[in-house]
Amino acid sequence: MAKELTGLEYLKKNEIKNMKCNMNKPFAFISYSHDEHDSQIVMNVFKKLMIKGYNLWIDTANMPVDENEWRKPAIDAMRNKNCRFAFYFRSESSMKKATIAEELESLKMLDHIKKIATIDIWKTEDMSAVEYFKKLLNLGGDDFYFCSSICKIVSKECKAIRLISDAGNDILSLVEEMEDELKNNGISPESNVSGNVNNIQIKQEENIVNTISIDKTNKPENVEKITTELKPEKVSKGSLRDKYKNKSAASVAKELFIPLLQSDRVSDDEIKKLQQKEYNKEEFHWSYCAIAPLDSNDKAHYYKEKYHIKGVDYMLCHEWTERTKTYLLDWIEKRDVESSEPHTINNDVKIQQLSEEKVHKEENIAKWEDNKIGEIANTILRELIESDKVTGTDVKNLQDKKYSLDTFQSSFPILINANLIPDDMKGRYYSTPIEKDGNRFYLCSQWYGEKVKKHQKEFLIKWIKEHQ
Repeated sequence: MAKELTGLEYLKKNEIKNMKCNMNKPFAFISYSHDEHDSQIVMNVFKKLMIKGYNLWIDTANMPVDENEWRKPAIDAMRNKNCRFAFYFRSESSMKKATIAEELESLKMLDHIKKIATIDIWKTEDMSAVEYFKKLLNLGGDDFYFCSSICKIVSKECKAIRLISDAGNDILSLVEEMEDELKNNGISPESNVSGNVNNIQIKQEENIVNTISIDKTNKPENVEKITTELKPEKVSKGSLRDKYKNKSAASVAKELFIPLLQSDRVSDDEIKKLQQKEYNKEEFHWSYCAIAPLDSNDKAHYYKEKYHIKGVDYMLCHEWTERTKTYLLDWIEKRDVESSEPHTINNDVKIQQLSEEKVHKEENIAKWEDNKIGEIANTILRELIESDKVTGTDVKNLQDKKYSLDTFQSSFPILINANLIPDDMKGRYYSTPIEKDGNRFYLCSQWYGEKVKKHQKEFLIKWIKEHQ
């Protein structure tokens, strides 16, 4: 393995020309390790985002005029008021670097930097911050102390964009997720990027780690609209994306995906594949199974509600995001194109499905009120907020502390914007975000039984029923 270059030697060898950050406009700071594995991923992602018009600061593209002051540009960039937030690329290398610990500590202390967005780029696919922390702790040595310092700034349990598992080894998917993060933090692509940047051609194989493989699936030109209506409507490619662009990923999964699985358009073999992680990674670029049997041990990532599919009850995964929504819509469209018959459901089958769904819905309604208050909040309330029944005004109210106290006896806002949540509040909210109207929110997890707050469960049930 080649020796890792450090400091000025690394910057001079890896300098990127004509991609300087415009520090007079909002930008994101990139914190990463100079390790060869990390550098190849980071540089590739950086160049792709810059060509798209995003404003980013990275050390190799912002070399100082005076080489003796090579440390100063990073400090100046962090202190610049236009630095809105930072990307931290977490890995086996960056988790034990003293320089990274110091950089993250500075980023955290600067008032104008609202967030440090974490991106996991582990060399080992099943590695996590918790496991690596544990590994260094048991190994001994000074590396653990730097790792411990970093974990105090960026929690081991923090939600992170992950290259290997969540992005399905697809670096383009990683870029898409970073784009979402940039937009959510007020950094939009410039329509008139400089000619120098626009004219730079990056070869597809340049700076890509061997473990990354980009999946380019040829999409059919014409598709039909997936619908449970008895009379199908032919539509052109992209219409589903247009129609559902303002819908949450959860709505797409429930309104299109589930009815499709319940129809004869999806084979028994595909139902089995949807319960296999490898198939899901290939199709939806995530590390979950789209559906799971009721006796699955992994219930934390699934809705409590039962979905009757081909004579068997399943749970639907609730980890869909805006990125995976596009893959899901492509999957739905592909099923429609591959079928030689129009998308219709036999009347008798349709009536039977509706009847079964009604029975299961009534069973669920009868049961959920008996659940613990936390389960009701994290399942029934979560699903309701994600649905179209909860309006923008409702969402605004749920973020209001006084409204939350008066309506739910909650000392904390029921919802908090994912981009605005303080670090010391993260422990009071569920880690899985809610996506609503293009925004991400965290749902309060501080719910108490009758011994602590006598009527809180009654208030919660009352609000749910009023909005269902």
